[in-house]
Amino acid sequence: MRRATALASAPTLRTLTIAVAAGALALGTIEPGFPRSSPSFPCRWTWDLRSGTPAGQVVAGFAVDCSSYGRRGSLMIEAKLAKWNPRTRSWQAVASQARRWTSFRGRRYVELSRPCTVGTFRATFQAVLRDSGNAVVDRLPVTTGPLHVVVPCAFTLG
Repeated sequence: MRRATALASAPTLRTLTIAVAAGALALGTIEPGFPRSSPSFPCRWTWDLRSGTPAGQVVAGFAVDCSSYGRRGSLMIEAKLAKWNPRTRSWQAVASQARRWTSFRGRRYVELSRPCTVGTFRATFQAVLRDSGNAVVDRLPVTTGPLHVVVPCAFTLG
């Protein structure tokens, strides 16, 4: 799978580290996804991988807006949340979900959440756009960077 890249208009800072002022204990990382469109994928899309909001949760989400596509067909979004296992040196799936829509009105999304545990997480998403004859128009695979989570998993400002 190819790695997601930000558009030129998107900020270059992709990872924000949240730290407690006293002691500078890292609580988590936010991996923002920026609304974008691929040169070949005809819909706008965005992704998110974060910890601490809501408190105690690791959340991965992917949204696609095909309202301007202008044709009939279907959209399927698959999302997988994986945690790094240092013993086996591999990614272990902890959550997955797939949804399919036949209406392109509005934004469609899939969201996964799991309780925070110490470790490294990543998410993979795939959007598949099909025409009315069920032929694949385009596929969009996205793999996020790693999200390092430490406990307690809470989002605090100031």
